[in-house]
This record gives sequence, structure tokens and C-alpha cells, in this order.
Amino acid sequence: MFNGKKQSSFGPSSNQLESTTLPSLDPIIRLKIAMKKAISDSQLSREKIVSDMNVLAAQEGMTCGGKGQKVSLSILDKWISVSSATHVIPLRFLPLFCHVTNSFLPFNALISSLNAEVIAEEERKLLEWAKVEITRKKLKRDSKKLAQEVGL
Repeated sequence: MFNGKKQSSFGPSSNQLESTTLPSLDPIIRLKIAMKKAISDSQLSREKIVSDMNVLAAQEGMTCGGKGQKVSLSILDKWISVSSATHVIPLRFLPLFCHVTNSFLPFNALISSLNAEVIAEEERKLLEWAKVEITRKKLKRDSKKLAQEVGL
């Protein structure tokens, strides 16, 4: 039971929680490294990323730190600095960053310790197709077996 509710199969079991080999559930370092990689992979300048994030933030009515502040290059640099553990990108800005850099890496860094991964819609459809195909082949096999059993 957790918070008065039955726990689902999500996350580690109680036996796993006792293990000392669990990956760290603190994603901050992984997030910062993933953001650096997303910037590098995007081939956009940090200035362009900041500018595009601010355009999107304005469209969404979002400010950085209140009082109408915008994302600045120095703020972005703090968000990606591994040595600056107290400066972390606000959760509401993460989708903006990922959109601008066209990268799921930061999201995957957040959920990697849960053995999960964010995938694009095209990949999701491919997985769904594969599951349907596997089911279809199994049903075909079962149908042949039943047909043989009844003499067809």
C-alpha cells in the first residue's frame, strides 16, 4: 500500500528497494548531460535555442523566474552545468527545450532509472504494428492447429 492505495506493478518491488545496486533515482546529472547532448546534436547555437525558447514561452504566457523574465544564455548555461546542481531547468520549460532542440534525450534522462523511454509517434505506431503482427501470426498458427485437430 502507498498513500492508502494498492501499488501497481510500476517501479521496483519492495525487494528491489532493499538492493544497493539500484540506479540513482535522482535524474539531475543525467538531465544536464542529456541537455548538453541535445544542444550539441541540434547543431543550433545556444543563443538560437534561448531565442526560440523565449518565443515559445511568450506564446504560452510563460516566464522564467517570474516578473516577466526570459530565459537567458547564462540561465541556460546554469541549467546544463553539472557543477551547478541547484540550477535545474523548470519542468514547464523542459518541453520547450526539447521542442527547440528536437530531442527526447532530456525526457529519457528523467525516466531512465525507471527502465522507460520516450518514443516518437512513428516508433509507437511501428511497435503497435509489430504487436498486431505477432498476434496475427499466433492466431494463424492456432487456427491451423485447430483445423488439423478437427480434420480440416
